[in-house]
Amino acid sequence: MAHFVSDLDGLLRHVVTPGPEVLALIALGGVFVVIWRGGLRWLGVAPVMVGFLLWHVAVCPQVLIADSGSLIGVMTDAGRDVSKERGESFAAGNWLENDGAPVAQEVAYGRTGLIEDGPMLAQQIVNVRGSTALAALNGCGGANIIVTNQEMTARSDCDAYDINRLRDMGALAGWMIDGTLTFESVRDRTGNRLWNTQSVCLRGGALAKLIASARQ
Repeated sequence: MAHFVSDLDGLLRHVVTPGPEVLALIALGGVFVVIWRGGLRWLGVAPVMVGFLLWHVAVCPQVLIADSGSLIGVMTDAGRDVSKERGESFAAGNWLENDGAPVAQEVAYGRTGLIEDGPMLAQQIVNVRGSTALAALNGCGGANIIVTNQEMTARSDCDAYDINRLRDMGALAGWMIDGTLTFESVRDRTGNRLWNTQSVCLRGGALAKLIASARQ
C-alpha cells in the first residue's frame, strides 16, 4: 500500500524555499486567528495572505557558491546548472531542493548554463579547481570574479573568492541587481556565530605564556 501511494502521479510537489519573513507572517497570522476572539480574529488572515504572496513571488539566487570553492550553481531557463557531475552532493542536493525542482546531480550538471574551463554567467565568473589550473590561469581568465578551492593572492583586475575567504564568509548566494551581480554570504545572513567564526589556535609556548599571564 505504501509503495502504491508513493507512486501516484502528482502526489509530491516541490516548491521554492521562501524567505524567512514568509514563515513568520503565516505563523503569526494563523496564531492570531486561532487565539483571538470575535470578528477581529479574521484580521490575522491578512498577514497569512501576504506571506503566501511573498512565497509565490520568491526569486531563487541566480548564482550559488559553496564554501569549498569547488562547486557553483547557476540558474538557467531549464533549472539550476551545477559545475560538478559528482562530489559535494549534499550541497548540490540542497540547492536543487530549495529551487523547488530536485533532480539528480548529473542531470543538473548536463544543463547548458555553465561553460566548463572558462568564464560563465555572461563572462563574469570563472571557477578554478586545483593548484595546477590556478597556476595556468592567465590573469583573471577574462572574468570579473574568480572562485577557487585554492589559496591565491589578490589580482587587480577581478574579485577573488579563494578557499580562505570562503571559509571566513561561508557559502554565497548571488542575485543580478541592475546588471550587477550582488552576493550575500552565510555570515551576512546569520551574523557572527561560534560555528562560523575563525578561531585562533595557541600551541606550545604561546599557550603556556597565556596561562602564566592569566595566573599573574
